[in-house]
Amino acid sequence: MKSWMITLLLASTLLSGCGNASAAKLRSENSALKAENARLRSASSPSLAATEERDEDSSDAVASAERLTRVGTLDIAVERITNSRVENNPRRYTPVETGYPQVKTWPAEYFRGEIKLRLTNEGSAAIDLTRQVLELTDGQGRTYTAETSDTFGKVIYAREILEPNETATANLYVIGKRRINLDRFALKFGPQFGAKGQIIAEAGATEYQ
Repeated sequence: MKSWMITLLLASTLLSGCGNASAAKLRSENSALKAENARLRSASSPSLAATEERDEDSSDAVASAERLTRVGTLDIAVERITNSRVENNPRRYTPVETGYPQVKTWPAEYFRGEIKLRLTNEGSAAIDLTRQVLELTDGQGRTYTAETSDTFGKVIYAREILEPNETATANLYVIGKRRINLDRFALKFGPQFGAKGQIIAEAGATEYQ
């Protein structure tokens, strides 16, 4: 009888220890996942150069952030430009391809650019970036926001609401069947809306040269 009770006690102790260890492990993994999620949300998108083979004459970089003409209440600066010939591989699609399913019917290779912008709200009212339209026209006069048969564009803002005096990044992705000229380009911003849906600034454009 004593032997049986001792065995049960040992088994109970072991199970309790395993349960505590498992719970501690789950808590640790959960904390790690939360930290990683926060890091990914605040980090900018990885450079295309890290995942794609760069075309020999398609590499553009901004040594330091270059400020553009202000549009409405937005102060705009270009932080990075990447421009590559890429393989049409669904495993390497960025947000621009996932938002444009027709790319799967494109040639085996096409061109993709990414422009990282820094936006600062210089106004007195918050800006709703979920309603902020941004359209790029490259140096050849081709537009990359509206869907066409051979071009497309998509912008990803780091946050939804940009409060006065706050700064956020935006990644503008563009793809095309032909080479994309990002040596110079124009950015056309739609009207800027406040957090309550009111228009706080009219549409406008700025140029990078």
